[in-house]
Amino acid sequence: MHGKPGRWAWKGVFAVHRRSEGALSSCTGRIYQYTYRLYAPEDSRYERCVGMSWCSVCREASENLVFVSRDTTLADALADLPASERERIGQNSRKIRECLDRLVRRGLWP
Repeated sequence: MHGKPGRWAWKGVFAVHRRSEGALSSCTGRIYQYTYRLYAPEDSRYERCVGMSWCSVCREASENLVFVSRDTTLADALADLPASERERIGQNSRKIRECLDRLVRRGLWP
């Protein structure tokens, strides 16, 4: 997250709650995960998706390009958003994570 460093700043990491040489973090927060598609079903790259994970407590976040087969239906956690907000968030992973994390902090994450 841009701006002043502080409690709510996100820290990009290779793997949430993992340190070098496999050591675990001292954070006991839950790790949340979400995967979404980047391309339309007719695109040859449809199976290339973004997989993200994050912890709302320590604000660590990780994302990777992941493979999800065409016949797998992904949950759409943004489906209930008004069209204008959904369009604003678009496929910007930072905005998506921030929106999903707000759901987590409000107790609305499935």
